Amino acid sequence: MSNGGLYKDNLLINNGESGIYSSQEAKFVTYENNYIYGQTRSNISASGIEIDGADNLIIRNNIIHNCGNDGISLQNSNSTTVEYNTCSIS
Repeated sequence: MSNGGLYKDNLLINNGESGIYSSQEAKFVTYENNYIYGQTRSNISASGIEIDGADNLIIRNNIIHNCGNDGISLQNSNSTTVEYNTCSIS
């Protein structure tokens, strides 16, 4: 995801790695109302949403269930709002 995007209302089930991944190229992106289920660790990570170095993000109202790693993983990110998400395991 590049600058100024909206990633909304997606259904992400049983991916081999993180459901959503953003690196330092992402800025001013909103991730909202996504349903992420059953991410499994096959190569790198299995977080529901994994952010590494992206800035000025909004992560809101996502449902993240039964992932192999973190529900939401934030690394090296600035000015990021995380609110009203549900992360759970079965």
